Amino acid sequence: MTVGCKYIEADFASRDSITRPAASFYSLMTRLSYSFVAWFNVALILLLLPAGALAQTNRFVVKDNPNPVPPYTSWEDAAPDIQLAVNAAGDGDTVWIAPGHYIAPAVPVEWNGDNVVFIDKPLTLRSSNNVPDSVIIDGGGVNRGIAADLSGTAVIVGLTVSNCYPALAGGGLRTGGSTTLTVSNCVVTSNQSDGSGGGIYAAGPAAILSSRIEGNMAAVNGGGISHVSDLTIANSYIGYNDADSRGGGVYNSANILLLVTDTIIDYNRANRGGGGIYSQSGDNVVSNSVLRGNQSFLVDSHENDGNAMYLRQNRAVLYNVLIVANHGATGTAIYMHVPTGTPSYDLRLYNCTLAYNTGSGQNLIRFRRNPGAQSYFHMYNTILYYNSRPITIPTSYTDVYFSNCCYDPARDNLDAHPGGDHTTLPPNFFDGPNGNYHLVPPSPC
Repeated sequence: MTVGCKYIEADFASRDSITRPAASFYSLMTRLSYSFVAWFNVALILLLLPAGALAQTNRFVVKDNPNPVPPYTSWEDAAPDIQLAVNAAGDGDTVWIAPGHYIAPAVPVEWNGDNVVFIDKPLTLRSSNNVPDSVIIDGGGVNRGIAADLSGTAVIVGLTVSNCYPALAGGGLRTGGSTTLTVSNCVVTSNQSDGSGGGIYAAGPAAILSSRIEGNMAAVNGGGISHVSDLTIANSYIGYNDADSRGGGVYNSANILLLVTDTIIDYNRANRGGGGIYSQSGDNVVSNSVLRGNQSFLVDSHENDGNAMYLRQNRAVLYNVLIVANHGATGTAIYMHVPTGTPSYDLRLYNCTLAYNTGSGQNLIRFRRNPGAQSYFHMYNTILYYNSRPITIPTSYTDVYFSNCCYDPARDNLDAHPGGDHTTLPPNFFDGPNGNYHLVPPSPC
């Protein structure tokens, strides 16, 4: 019996035997999930091409260069700070930055707060050696690192953005609604915001690729990332971020697509729901990823639930996801909330493992639904074991189906619902209590 998450090996072979729903949304989500690797590889190839192949002109920055010569088109003539090179650049240019510790210019550009770098045209900003630790954009505890407000795409490659505190939304990075943002091989760490988005606030579409968003804080939502347009997170780490309200790691505030793949989201904290991810509305696809050790603290209402994920007015599909050791004031790993007036909602898990999630609340997976809504809850090839709380499924659910799962009979009774072919024998993790969730023989699943 093949059951549960295979995150480390990224092995999806056992999905071939799964009967998949025909609903158009899930057909779309499946295509997105399976085609994403190809798209991601193309994106990386484009990013790593010689700059001249994509850019009109190369501009150069050498910190405190004593002999700069505009328009900064060679290392010898390089600009002494990043903003000068950005100002001189044209659409599609690449600004190459030599190793150094860069702070705001004497008169920083003001856009929703003062910024070390402000981008107002489509361009690429990248380190010369693609080593994030070598190029530090430092907000000095009062400025934002990078802001971009333009019609087009801003690409950030191989930088670290740190020590930023502009008070307004977007501690480390912020974009306007017409800006498409790509962040690749970057570190965004130790930034703060008195609004949302301690690390990043993206008002336009954004892709976070092969990056670390770590140790940021927001006074409102999205300790790591807050976004209001489509967001892709791939091959990245989102960890140790804090939000005073919702979404310790990631906060989605609009009816959009959130796609997370090959990513670890762990040890994030939120006071009011969604320790790892809080999704206000829209479609969510999480694949080949880990949600671990996230927390949601307050227990004064249902709004403060979902240690790993809080899904409100959502449709969500999880493929091959490890949801483990999330804990807090409630025991709920995933919370699905559907307010009155929402016509339908949907949660489906394939090849997932939910284990060692703890708390004193009501349910491992909890639902609060509008009685008039169409409701779908499906699980295939999924492990539910060693959690402190059970799943509780409302009797009024429209469509409940569980197939080929492994569950603890002391907590749940999946056999009482349509589906079948389950086992209630415990999985044999290599060392589950200490965080190694590999299944080893003679595991029954």
